[in-house]
Amino acid sequence: MKSKRNRSWKISVFALLFAVLAVISIGCASADTIYVPEGGNLTIQQAVNNASEGDIIIVRDGTYNENVDVNKSYLTIRSENGTTNCIVNASNSNDHVFNVTANYVNISRFTVENATGTNKAGIYLNSTQHCNISANNVMNNDYGIYLDSSSNNTLTNNTASNNYYGIHLYSSSNNNTLINNTASNNTASNNTASNCLLRAITRS
Repeated sequence: MKSKRNRSWKISVFALLFAVLAVISIGCASADTIYVPEGGNLTIQQAVNNASEGDIIIVRDGTYNENVDVNKSYLTIRSENGTTNCIVNASNSNDHVFNVTANYVNISRFTVENATGTNKAGIYLNSTQHCNISANNVMNNDYGIYLDSSSNNTLTNNTASNNYYGIHLYSSSNNNTLINNTASNNTASNNTASNCLLRAITRS
């Protein structure tokens, strides 16, 4: 009787461990790296549409004329070789270049330009949390980077130049962190920042 119980217990433990490992392996396998352009992902928007939460989108060198709606959480979108080599230009100047409406989105290492319509931004965070916007060059937009009703986001090492407004926070006073961003040749007025961490921000 005792040996049967021991055997049954061992089988149960083994089954449990197998199930845990299966879940872990499925979770690890679900995160893909998508390259643009490649296959059916000729544009950044196509890559976003085809991506699943947790995927990484790497954008190769070139100029991409598009407006990108990012509506999936936990996506990372970054250029392969940095801002000089990868430009995202608004195909419709009356729309945001990157319009982010999901949480935990990372966007980095792009030149983002020419969203010149009223209240349009190079990178727009709309009611988001825990997004990371880093090492981008946003230029020639109405707003360079615009946080609207967004909290707990991090902006680091971005350059906002020749926009009407450089970096703008609207109803976004809760725990946004701005570190080592540079804003130059923008118009700025009537700014209020509260409960934000602002460090090493330069304006000229």
